[in-house]
Amino acid sequence: MFEHWPDELTPSLRREVHPPTPVTVDLGAAIPTDGAKFGANELPLRVRAGGLELTGRVPGLLHAWARSRDGDWIALVSLTVKTSNGRGSIEIQQWCSQRAIQPRETDKAT
Repeated sequence: MFEHWPDELTPSLRREVHPPTPVTVDLGAAIPTDGAKFGANELPLRVRAGGLELTGRVPGLLHAWARSRDGDWIALVSLTVKTSNGRGSIEIQQWCSQRAIQPRETDKAT
């Protein structure tokens, strides 16, 4: 993953997470869009129903951290984005702001 980024500084500016850690991803922060440019009746139903739902919170896995030149950390996460009607989905791996993720508790057997 970081084979083209020499690790010359201490502490390191990047970190792989093994095993990947469960997180909750805020889709609106992870994949910001321009928002609703169109009114509800201005888009075809096929777009409103079959388009990707890029709002809300979804489970994901944190794979790595990397530091940007302004000091912020960005997170590499994998997650599933569903369509608005819930009939379809895509698996993605996305670099996003640390603001877009929160730790997630895993289910524990009792």
